[in-house]
Amino acid sequence: MIKHISTLLARCDILCLQETGLGEHDSSTLRAIFPKHNFFYNNLKLNYAGVITMVSAKYAKAFTITQARPPELTKGRILTLRFNSRLHSSTTRASFHVHNAYVSSGESDMNKVAELATLAPLGKEIPNFLCGDFNFVVSAEDASSSRSSCALN
Repeated sequence: MIKHISTLLARCDILCLQETGLGEHDSSTLRAIFPKHNFFYNNLKLNYAGVITMVSAKYAKAFTITQARPPELTKGRILTLRFNSRLHSSTTRASFHVHNAYVSSGESDMNKVAELATLAPLGKEIPNFLCGDFNFVVSAEDASSSRSSCALN
C-alpha cells in the first residue's frame, strides 16, 4: 500500500484517502513515511471508516490551510479543508475547498444524502472540489448488500 501511495504522491500535490480505519485520536500514521507532506485526518474508530488528506509541504507553502470541524454525522466520513492563498489573500477566487468523502455503505439512501448535505452551507464564493468513495453502484445488482438501493440509474 505504501508503494502505491508513494507513486500517487509523486504525481499530485493533494491526495485524498478513504476507508483508512485509523483510531479516533491517531494523527501520526504515515507522517514518518512521508515527511514532505502535511496530513489532515478525520477518524472514527479503529478499523472503521476514516479519511486522510495529504498535501505536499511545497504546495502547502502557498496557502493557509484550515480544517473545518466536522458535524457529528460526518465524523470519520467527510474532511473539508479550506486553502486560502497567501499571495492573493484579498482575492476570494484564489482560495478553494477540498472535500474528502467516504459516504456510508450499506445504509439507507437518506443517510448518504444527509452526509453529503452537510457540504451545502459552504457556499459557492470559492471553488469546491469533492472527491472520495460515494458507495454508489451502477445498478442494484452490483450492490454488496441488499440494504443498499443507492444505484445511479
